[in-house]
Formats: sequence, C-alpha cells, structure tokens
Amino acid sequence: MRKVVFIIPALLLVVILGFFTGYRLTPESAAQANFYVQDAQLVIKTETSIGEVFVYKKSNYYVTVAPQKRAFMWISRISFNTEGVDDKSDPVRLIGWFSTSTGTAMIVQSHDNSVAYVEAGTATNTKREYSNQDGIFVFNWSQAYNPLQDSEPAAYTVDGNKLYTYCYGKKLSTYRDVNELRWYTLDESQDIA
Repeated sequence: MRKVVFIIPALLLVVILGFFTGYRLTPESAAQANFYVQDAQLVIKTETSIGEVFVYKKSNYYVTVAPQKRAFMWISRISFNTEGVDDKSDPVRLIGWFSTSTGTAMIVQSHDNSVAYVEAGTATNTKREYSNQDGIFVFNWSQAYNPLQDSEPAAYTVDGNKLYTYCYGKKLSTYRDVNELRWYTLDESQDIA
C-alpha cells in the first residue's frame, strides 16, 4: 500500500512536469503544442512510417510537425515550415516535409488544374500520388528520402506529360540558395546542371 501511495504522486508529478515542457498524451495535442503551430489551422493529418504527421496552415505559409513518442507521452520539438520560401504564388509547391532514418513524409500542393498526379521516390521505390479535392498530394516512404539526391519529383497531366519538376533553378553556381529549390516548368528547368 505504501508503494502505491508513493508511485501515484510521483507519476502525477512526471505528467505535470512533462506537460509544462511540451509533452502531451496524444500525438495531435503534442503537435498543437509546438511553438510554430500557434494560431494555425490543421490542413492534413496523415499516418506515416514515422508516426502521425500534421500539416498546419498559418497566414501565408505551412508548418509540418511529426510528434515523437517518449515513454507514454508525445512531444513535438522539430518542425518544417515554408515561411521564408518565396514560392507562395507558384502553381505547384512543397508545403510539407519530414524525414528521419525510419521514414519520410512529403506533401505537395498544386493550384494548377492540369496536374493530375505527382511522382517521387527512389529509383527502386517511385510512388505516384493523385491529389485530394484540395490539390494536395501526400507521399510516405518507410526510409529516409532526399528528393534532390534520390530522384527528381515531377508533376504530370492526366495524359502523362511532365509539367513541373522539383529542383534548383537556372542559376548555376557552387552555392545553392534554398529559395531556388522549388517546382519549375519544364522550360524553366532545362538549363539545370
């Protein structure tokens, strides 16, 4: 009986301290506790090989979080956001990304109605995803995936014609500006080294 009297308050203390440091009891509440998600609207919730991934929309950019389980609680300390990326008016854009050694989630949004599907992945594990009603394509791999090293993601028409490719722009230099990494039309991406 004395052990129970000691264990219950100790467990309660751990939960309370955990709550104040960002730990939560569910993945969704941990995602909402992420600093960058405050005042944001949930756009996508998807189950991936790395767990649940949440994409939130802020006023003019997106935030992706993937809470991680620690013992019996969840925490979300890492996020990906598109705030500084100058692609807000692009017809196709990467709005979510999260990659670990155990998996990768990639979320693409298209405002171009001629885009029917997007293909991405490694040479041995290419995936084709069709959009939902909001023009959003959700990819999930059970391994780490880097779209610039493993392949070149592309957006296609219903007839299979390539419209856009995800790469760096025409600027040829040894330094690559992250703002140049975006979805380009085929004409724009022809001179890529």
